[in-house]
Amino acid sequence: MTTTKGVLAIAMLASATLLGCVASRTGAPPTSRSAGAGEQVEPSAGRWKTWVLTSGSQLRLPPPPDQGATAAELQELRGLVARRDAATRDRIEFWDSGAPGYRWNGILADELSKHNLAGATTSRPVALMQVAIYDATIAAWDSKYTYRRPRPGAADPTLATTVATPRSPSYPSEHAVVAGAAARVLAYLFPDHGRALTAQAEEAARSRELAGVQYPSDTAAGLELGHKVADLVIERARHDGSDVPWTGSVPTEPGKWTLARYPAGVAPLGPLFGTYRTWVLASGSELRPGPPPAFDSAEKAAELAEVINFPRTFPTSAAAFYWQTPKGTTTH
Repeated sequence: MTTTKGVLAIAMLASATLLGCVASRTGAPPTSRSAGAGEQVEPSAGRWKTWVLTSGSQLRLPPPPDQGATAAELQELRGLVARRDAATRDRIEFWDSGAPGYRWNGILADELSKHNLAGATTSRPVALMQVAIYDATIAAWDSKYTYRRPRPGAADPTLATTVATPRSPSYPSEHAVVAGAAARVLAYLFPDHGRALTAQAEEAARSRELAGVQYPSDTAAGLELGHKVADLVIERARHDGSDVPWTGSVPTEPGKWTLARYPAGVAPLGPLFGTYRTWVLASGSELRPGPPPAFDSAEKAAELAEVINFPRTFPTSAAAFYWQTPKGTTTH
């Protein structure tokens, strides 16, 4: 679980860092200083080490549209801005909360809850989604700083934006690439909700156009790039050992864990989870600790007494239930 939490933390930190500080107040056009090399958001992030990509440049996008096509897109954005309403602003604000991956952590937690999944084994879906977000973000930054396409506000300083303009190139959209990667992985994990997840990704991408901070081609390229990264993560997931059926048996000798106190017909939870392909360890057994105290030892009796005599209160029980739920296992 520690390893996966580390993967999750790295991915979230990358997304938050690359979102960066804003160039101006909400609704105001970006200043000329926002393009300064010393103030740009992590221009070298496209060279960071990746998990499933060979490098950030592996899936480098083709160049963005030319000046003529960009002018047409800018006119399209003006139309979107003119038609903004309260509902549109609400969705823009929803997807603009935190880093591009912020909302997807909540969506993942919701999916785990809907599918009644909790506990340590949820670290697999958490890791798969976060790795996809991480690598997709790095790939996006490779293309961003290869082409350095200015934000729409640079072409039309009068374009009214509803969010602060990020201090990074426009192509591809960081929100779109994260949405494309996250939704694709989640649709693999929860295929019964695949259409809804895809629709959410498209809404997240579209929100950046409606906000006036990215062109339609930025969001389209971002979704495409996110999908490609997710496909590599999914291919790895298909060969991580998670689909191997368990054919073993539960021990019956004294001192071993059994299903004796569980309802009849209950199966062990993830008996092969320790054999799954790991992300940073050579294997699940690489850091295996020594054996626990013998079941008939004084040390074990003392530990058992400590558990039995723990002063349980409403707050301690509430904390225990929280960390047992999907929301607790994916908290961020």
